[in-house]
Amino acid sequence: MFSPETIADMHIHSTASDGTMTPAEIVVELLDKDIHICSLTDHDSIENQKLFLQLARDNGLHAIPGVEVSCKIGKMVYHILAYGFNPDDNRVPAFVDPLLSMMKDSNRELIRRMSSDYSAISMEEYDLYTYDRRRGGWESVQYLFDKGLCPSPVDGLAYYRTYDCHLSMCPFPSPAEVIEEIHSWGAYAVLAHPNGYFGATEPSEIQIRQLFDQMKDAGIDGLEGYYPTHSRLMTETSVAWCMENDMILTAGCDSHGTFVPGRETGKIRIPLKDLRFDKLLEIQ
Repeated sequence: MFSPETIADMHIHSTASDGTMTPAEIVVELLDKDIHICSLTDHDSIENQKLFLQLARDNGLHAIPGVEVSCKIGKMVYHILAYGFNPDDNRVPAFVDPLLSMMKDSNRELIRRMSSDYSAISMEEYDLYTYDRRRGGWESVQYLFDKGLCPSPVDGLAYYRTYDCHLSMCPFPSPAEVIEEIHSWGAYAVLAHPNGYFGATEPSEIQIRQLFDQMKDAGIDGLEGYYPTHSRLMTETSVAWCMENDMILTAGCDSHGTFVPGRETGKIRIPLKDLRFDKLLEIQ
């Protein structure tokens, strides 16, 4: 059905979370870049999922239902990519929608903490604030940008560190709990961007494998082994570990449109022959 050279991108964000592109715009970009296997994986939201699946399939793309689910252990927030659920299954939004609300609560808390230091902002104004979602990001950083408190919305993210308002304050479930829920949907759970869980330090192979084994114990089905910012060691270890453990191996650019430079769709081009997700390709 697919050529071994077919390119896949299994990690894309739209305006339903913090991306700048609509489902229709994403489909056009995928076609322009000759990417024919794809998944829309918004943060804790399937708001745009049905539209994307329909548009993608109408244009000859093989689109797999997806969502990026938040979870945590201690103060470390992890992202699990769920693939292959039924987008009509009400259990999916029933589980992920509250997680998105937690994220929005943390955004609101940031503005509350900052409002005592900056007279230009207020909770009353923020609660009435709206913005064009095609600008990407979240309400909080767009609001701070519009108020002149940061040179760009991305720069506004630094305030989360300054005001100790990281997403780890959200009462997210554990990876094991998220993976169990994903499996209950008949879907597969894949660890997103493994490099993102080591901070600014470059982990050793032993540390990488310890993370992967920890996620295996939690029930993970695979890894996003190919990613734009992965080191050679991270990629090679991911590929080897998936082979050794008979795990799914995916590739994703984690595109947010123009909001996050350097991670646009097609930034890395990994052919199907280098991946391991026959299980996902069976999903209609």
